[in-house]
Amino acid sequence: MKRAALMIEERHCLAVRVARSIVERSRGLSHQQKWDGTPMAFLFRRPCRPAFWMHGVRFPLDLIWVHKGKIVGITPDVRPAISRQVLYNMLFLERHRPPEKVDMVIEMLSGESVRLGLQQGQRVMVQQ
Repeated sequence: MKRAALMIEERHCLAVRVARSIVERSRGLSHQQKWDGTPMAFLFRRPCRPAFWMHGVRFPLDLIWVHKGKIVGITPDVRPAISRQVLYNMLFLERHRPPEKVDMVIEMLSGESVRLGLQQGQRVMVQQ
């Protein structure tokens, strides 16, 4: 998986993993045993309203919803799945969706969006 720089309002520059393919996006951060400090940016070719769930993720995350380079919403403190059973999670696990169509979603450790002062309307850009 490639890495890139994520610029936020020209105030913050974060190293991120970039998930472009369907396989990379479906796996997300579910393979990590613990948080390693690197957020993940999910890039979509066309604006959409993707559903994110926490199957296999072992730590809480903030979801940052981005469209055309601007934050359109933040879902803070999304908790990991209780069950490790795939079928149970497919049927019952909560899905998180953006408030509108997005072309990028950023996953970062819960609380990081507050620490960085992220807000709706701020500009975000991935530099590869």
